[in-house]
Amino acid sequence: MVLSLYRFNHPEQKRCIIFISEVARWWAVRFVSKTKHDSTMRKYNLHCLAIIIMLLVPGFGQSNTQGSFFEKTGLSLHRGRVVPHDKAINHLAKGAFLMKHLSLSGQVKGDHEWHTLYNYPELGLNFLYTELGYPEVLGKAFAFFPHIAFDLFSAPDFSMGHNQGIGIAYLTLPFHETTNPENAAIGSAVNIVYNMTLEARWVFTPNWTVYSGLSLTHFSNGRIKTPNKGLNIPAVKLGLGWNFSGNPAFRSAPEKNSYAMRPELITLISGGPSSTYPPGSSVSRRVSVQSTFHYPLNPKTGAGLGYDFFYSERKQSVGQDQTRSIWYNLHGLHIAWQQSFSKLSFIFHKGIYFHDKSNFNESLFYHRVGFRLNPFGGVVFHLALKTHFFQAENLEWGMGYKF
Repeated sequence: MVLSLYRFNHPEQKRCIIFISEVARWWAVRFVSKTKHDSTMRKYNLHCLAIIIMLLVPGFGQSNTQGSFFEKTGLSLHRGRVVPHDKAINHLAKGAFLMKHLSLSGQVKGDHEWHTLYNYPELGLNFLYTELGYPEVLGKAFAFFPHIAFDLFSAPDFSMGHNQGIGIAYLTLPFHETTNPENAAIGSAVNIVYNMTLEARWVFTPNWTVYSGLSLTHFSNGRIKTPNKGLNIPAVKLGLGWNFSGNPAFRSAPEKNSYAMRPELITLISGGPSSTYPPGSSVSRRVSVQSTFHYPLNPKTGAGLGYDFFYSERKQSVGQDQTRSIWYNLHGLHIAWQQSFSKLSFIFHKGIYFHDKSNFNESLFYHRVGFRLNPFGGVVFHLALKTHFFQAENLEWGMGYKF
């Protein structure tokens, strides 16, 4: 659907698009064929992950209005291994394995001011496939995600940069209490994937580039279903890229006055489910109201302070196969950091509970990392993961208003 927004005039571009479309179609058919089991949670997973794409993909639409946006394709191999971060998953680290990574990308052209602020970054779409080193327990992973890439250093024939991407992943062997009890890391088939890469690029001809670097890939479901220890996979990357045109990127004059350096107050309501341990326990609900004051430090970033009200449910057993809901009120204060890309912003909050009489979360501090989209006026859509350090509590999705 996103790809249909662009014109693909070069025959090789069309072939790449057809290939990626077939991969996506195969993935969709495979997913749909497995949705009969635990259909309610799968539907929720898919809705949340669709919101991630909704939040991230608008960046492609802000990129180029002259011809096709996509100019490059790349194929990379990542050699990595599962690195346990919790003793409960030590047994899942069995050895190194290869991840296959296909990408399609293009450089922004300067037709929006944030393009020049970030020195013309690259946007792309990615497909990643891998076995996870323990095929009889962890199975395989298929992932699709958009990315943004920034240069740290650039010369005519050599550059260094970092890529950040987040999207949807399907893992073939999640935890099951009878058929796969050893998988203590992943409790659902549909997950969020996060990929970060630090790489060097050597341009050998106008069309061919070699990539080498380090990557980190993370799989997690945001505690929509337990277990959710997650998988962290550091890897060494080697790849080859092909530029369709072989020409330098076209850069037009940027928009003017699109960044008003003024403070803002954002207030929103969000919510989402949270699964508890042991696996198979009832899913409880989380609701939060948050208000954050941001002060711009520069056109890219802002910092601020905020307040959180959390309304959290806990299920209590009252008999065989029966539970009752108990609700807890929690209050917190957070410091905020925001990175802006026109209408899309990345946020990070670090908070402290100042009112938690029941010690509901058994933690003094909480964290929030995610995205906000301001499509028009003061309306804001919100998607974030709330955690207590490395332990996810729930995915938050909601909306609010920016004053």
